[in-house]
Order: sequence, then structure tokens, then C-alpha cells
Amino acid sequence: MSDSLRNLLFPGLTPARLLSISAVLVAVAVFLVSSPLSPFALWYADAQLGAGQADVAAAHYDAIARSNPSLAPTALRRSAQVWAVELRQPAGARRRMERLLAVGDAGLDRARLEARIGTLLLREGRPRAAGRHFLAAFDEAPDSKAAHRRLLAAAEAIDESGDREDALATWERLARAFPQHAPRAAIARGDLALAQGHTERALAMYEVAAAHGDGDLAAIGRLGSATCLERLGSLDEAIAELDAAELPSGVADSRIDGMRARAARR
Repeated sequence: MSDSLRNLLFPGLTPARLLSISAVLVAVAVFLVSSPLSPFALWYADAQLGAGQADVAAAHYDAIARSNPSLAPTALRRSAQVWAVELRQPAGARRRMERLLAVGDAGLDRARLEARIGTLLLREGRPRAAGRHFLAAFDEAPDSKAAHRRLLAAAEAIDESGDREDALATWERLARAFPQHAPRAAIARGDLALAQGHTERALAMYEVAAAHGDGDLAAIGRLGSATCLERLGSLDEAIAELDAAELPSGVADSRIDGMRARAARR
């Protein structure tokens, strides 16, 4: 704009004042785009992520979640994704998902979120806490297509944690709710009983797996039965179970020889 035209349109507006006004306008524009309170805040964080600045984007999503209630659920979801995938920090992702559970919104799939938290806790090496979240995921949506996987994951995680009482209860719950998983649950219950010295109870569980399981589950059930029968002094029956398990010949022969040697020493 020429000086004469500027003086005609904006009398008294000097170049210095024009520069000052421009700076203010730029500052306002930056605020509108980048402030966590701005309606454009998510766009700014998305742009930072697209530019490869994952840590900057995560920090901005977190700031939005703290100060902008209307955008908090979306910001927490995106932040959790960045922490899990881009930053590879499962604990950081999990904490943001837990905040999302607390904040909530009408479209939140709580069951799916609980299951994701459980998966992240497993990555953190915390199976007992993971099991609680998998159970919560199941309880949130017991009729969903993923319900059986969530209850199975809960049983496996609690079992891994060493909490035998809760593990047994969860395996029993799985067997009742989803009969297709009864052989797998029977093996786990047999293992728990055997570890506690309840050989006859363990034998009953392994026999369920051997009778109703397919393929590997049936074979594992027979191997468990063989172990129990040997402990109970029924060597011939134990050998018969090993034969039925259809182990490779060398493996089966070695196991049988070991059984006979142990029986001879008694």
C-alpha cells in the first residue's frame, strides 16, 4: 500500500503503528491456534504430530485435557495413542486411559478401554492389575463378541500373578460362562490343584481336558493325568495315558523309563 493511499484510508496510521498492530494480530492468531483453550487446539496438536514432533504433540494434548473440558476426552484418547505408539511408553499411555475412564463421555466404549489398559499393564509387568481391568472389561460388556477373550485374558493374567485363589475362581467363571473354553480352564485348574498337592482333584481336571479338549489341549490333559496317576501309584494307568497322548516315540520312551525308575526306587 502506498503512503498516500494509507494516509487517505487510515489517517494518522504510521508505519510503526501499522507494524505494531500487525504484531498484535499475529499474536492473537497464534493464540487462537495453539492455546489449549482454543477451539483449534486439537488441530495444532495434530499438526505437530504430523510434523514428527510426537513429544510436543503429546504435551499439547495433555494441556488440552487439563484445561479444556469439552475437548478433554478426545485429547486424552489421542495423547494415549501417541504415548503408546510413538513414544513407546505403556505406563504413560495407561495413565491417560485411566484419566479418560474418569472423565468419560457419552460415546466412550468403557469395555474396550478397560481391556486396553489391561494389555498395557501386562506390558508393564503387572499381571494382577491387568487381570482386574480385563475382568472389568468383561463385566462392562458380557454379551460382546470379545467377552470370552477378555475373561480368558483375566484368568491368564491373574494366574500369572500367583494369586491362586482368585485365579481358580476366574478359571471356574470362564468354564461356566463359555463352555468352549472349559478344557483350557480345566488344565489351569488342574495345574493349580497339583501345585497345592491336591493330586486327585488335579487328576479330575486333567481328565476333563483329555476327554473334551481338541488336539494339544487333549494331549496336555493326558500328560497331566499321567503325572497325577504316577503320584498316586498307578504306574500302568500313567503309562497308558502317556501312550494316548501320542508323544514322539523318543520322548514317550524317555518319560516311561523315568516313571519306571522312580517306581523302582520307592
